[in-house]
Amino acid sequence: MPTRTCVVTKQRAEQSALLRMTVQNGKLAFDSAKKLPGRGAYVLPSAIKSLPKLTKKLQHVLREKQVKGVLEAVNEIEKEAL
Repeated sequence: MPTRTCVVTKQRAEQSALLRMTVQNGKLAFDSAKKLPGRGAYVLPSAIKSLPKLTKKLQHVLREKQVKGVLEAVNEIEKEAL
């Protein structure tokens, strides 16, 4: 199983244990199937609440000039994945 690094905590974990996010139409989107196109960022479920504070870091990791909808994505993740 491939390992990935959480963008918040820098901990390495199996890909299946992490949540994947990507940018779709300029907005951060939760990728539950881990199949959406584009560069993805992986986050441990326990670190989700820290994402809104890390918008600049997400922009860098996802190679986007601007990432919108971080709060909406966090709310979606909390509803669907956790």
